[in-house]
Formats: sequence, structure tokens, C-alpha cells
Amino acid sequence: MKKLYLIGLALITAMLMTLPSIAQANLLSNPGFEDSTGEYAADADYWFRGGSGVNRETWAARTGDAGVAFHGWATDLSGYIYQDVTGTAGTPYTFSIWAMKEATYASDGVVLKLEWLDDLFASTGTADEVNIVSTLTTGWLQYSVSGTAPADTTIVRAVLAGNNFTAGGAAKFDDADVSAVPEPAPLLLLSGGLVGLFSVVRKKK
Repeated sequence: MKKLYLIGLALITAMLMTLPSIAQANLLSNPGFEDSTGEYAADADYWFRGGSGVNRETWAARTGDAGVAFHGWATDLSGYIYQDVTGTAGTPYTFSIWAMKEATYASDGVVLKLEWLDDLFASTGTADEVNIVSTLTTGWLQYSVSGTAPADTTIVRAVLAGNNFTAGGAAKFDDADVSAVPEPAPLLLLSGGLVGLFSVVRKKK
């Protein structure tokens, strides 16, 4: 009985230790924008970009050899970059990225957004977003937006968008992360049940 009790405690401990590692898993591919195997070096593998003035640049790196920059050297521009990952309805997600700006950078908005989509890429609910433009500094800081996937969500789209960034300096971005945070309730309930079971077994002994 004592051996069984110890095995149970070890199992409970292992399950509880698993929770943080699950929460920290990065779902993105090429999160540091390092890889670019396509025709254009401005394109980061697995990321889709649109608009103007959004490019993968070696001088925009925080770590590694590349990052993403928003810049409008000659005119006012707007653009975006995004990546889709598999999502599960009811699961909380966080999209984070490191960012900084040059002193001369100006913009109406730099938006981090989580969009919720179904298998046909139709929206399943209101996107969660945050405009970080007013808090950008000339040093690297990490920014994030969080939300819970609505019903019918199968795709989570992590979007970084720049609105009307003016001619002048650049904003730089690197080391993106999308993490799912599974509800701990089932594991906690199971571990609680095991604790109760082994307590009864020990008392009977």
C-alpha cells in the first residue's frame, strides 16, 4: 500500500509540473523571422505580409539575424504581417512580441491582434487587439494581447499591423510567441481525486 501511495503522489506531482510547460509552448513557426527561403528576403517563412513598408530586415533583429520592420522612408504607409496556427474553442491564447522604435518613428497605430477563424477562414467572434504605439520606446520591450477562442474556432491568427506610419524612422519587431493556456481544471480535479483516493487507502491501512 505504501508503494502505491508513493506512486500516486509522484503521478500527481508530474501532472502539476506539466501545466507550466504546456502553457509556455510557442505555436508559431519561425517566430524570430530568421528563415527566408522564398524569392524575396523581405518575406519571412510561414508569415504572410500585406500592404506596404512591412519587411523582414537584418537590421531589425533583437536576437538572431533578422526581425521585422515597419518603415515609411518616403511616404506614409500601412501594412501588416500575420501567421495562422491551429486553435481550439474555449482555450485562452496570448500573442506576444518584442518591439522598439527609432526616435523619429511616428504612426497612428501599431496593433497586436488575435483573430478567431473557422475551417473556412470565417470569423467566429470579435478579435482581441491592443494598440501599443503610445508605449513603444527606443529600447526593446515585450508586448502582448490575450483572448479566449470563441465557439467554432479552429484557427488562431496572430496579426501585427501598422497604421499610417510616416516617412522617417522605423519600428522593429522580433521574437514573437503565441501560447495556448489550457484550462487546468480537468487535471486539477483528477489530481484532487487521486489525493482523496490515496488518503482513504492510507487511513484504511
